[in-house]
Amino acid sequence: LAQARAALATGPCRPGSRAGSPRRRRDAVQRAASLASGMIVSLGKAGLVFEDLLSLQLSFRTQQYLNAASILLANMCLLREAWDMEIEATYLADFRITMVACLLHCPFSAAYHLHLAARSRKEGDAFARTSLSRLGDMGGLHVSCIAISWALSHGSTVYFVASLALNSLLLSRMLLRYFRGAPEGPEYELQEFRCVGAGVAMYLAALLLRGLVGVFCVQCCLGACMGALMNAPHPLGHALSRVPLFFLARNLITYAAIA
Repeated sequence: LAQARAALATGPCRPGSRAGSPRRRRDAVQRAASLASGMIVSLGKAGLVFEDLLSLQLSFRTQQYLNAASILLANMCLLREAWDMEIEATYLADFRITMVACLLHCPFSAAYHLHLAARSRKEGDAFARTSLSRLGDMGGLHVSCIAISWALSHGSTVYFVASLALNSLLLSRMLLRYFRGAPEGPEYELQEFRCVGAGVAMYLAALLLRGLVGVFCVQCCLGACMGALMNAPHPLGHALSRVPLFFLARNLITYAAIA
């Protein structure tokens, strides 16, 4: 009996005893330290990946392939979203007009970027960007702006005529510059982007006519984000601009479908 008592006194502590508490605390501290160490290592790796992305270098041709692929992917996602929306559309005609206007620009944009990639293979990176494929890309946007203005205003003739006049003027200037062989340069490309921005602002203003001020502000923010990414110096900037483009287009077809 004395030997049994001695064995119990010197044996391992039960999980609920006081003597076991320091051991559990030590184990908890070790696990917390291990977890913190793992998180620090993970953050360090994420920082290295982010730094690699910032310093990423891609050839001009690769960038154009990514630009073409990204616009196709964005429109495929948009088509998938529209598949479910059409059933509940109140203004079905306006919904379809907006959807077609968004989707029809996709092949022109993809063709333009693929054309740039093909030209860079033969001519290098320093060549004039203006071409028939660019006219299809940028000019097609003005045509889409006219159609979307009609749909978002739910058939307002006055608003449609105003949008038609503005976009026709801007498109005419683009065509004249091309056929007259105007000088090339980043400033001229930026001018074309600004003209397209004016056309986009014109159809977005139709939301204000319907009292959708909050939606108008959201769309303006998405458009500004898209424009900033398109003109960003990073090689992935143009391709990443398709993310806000998708949400902007999805909102367009959503609010074209409802009262």
